Amino acid sequence: RTFKMNQILWYATFIFCVAQVFSKEMPKEFLNDAALQCFKELKISQEKLSTILEDDNHIRTEDPDLYNVMECTFNKNYSLKDNNEFDGEVLIKEISDKLIPLLKKDTEDNLQAAEKVFEVCKNPDGDRLAKRVKNFHNCVIDELNKI
Repeated sequence: RTFKMNQILWYATFIFCVAQVFSKEMPKEFLNDAALQCFKELKISQEKLSTILEDDNHIRTEDPDLYNVMECTFNKNYSLKDNNEFDGEVLIKEISDKLIPLLKKDTEDNLQAAEKVFEVCKNPDGDRLAKRVKNFHNCVIDELNKI
């Protein structure tokens, strides 16, 4: 009986460790009021957030629920220009004030670095807004990793 209990405990610990390795918690800096409101409006569990970021900080999810939350959050916080380009006003500030410090990047001028990164990433591909948001995010991460 003890042997079986130890097997179950070991298995549960193994599953927990695997889950931790293959998922990364979304930093609380990105859970603003709009995102929380979108989860509530769309009746989607915030637990899904644990599957959105990989260890390298890239978004690789194809989960339709998370796509819906990404689009909802984007529409509440940001805007697109008439030419369908991402509007940099708020995004540059967030890259500068949140993402660069979160990734512990050492820059002489975070705002200038954010402007350069945005310029490279401002018009991502994607057949829907969520894919464009995901590709923008991944491009920003890639560009910041060059710093």
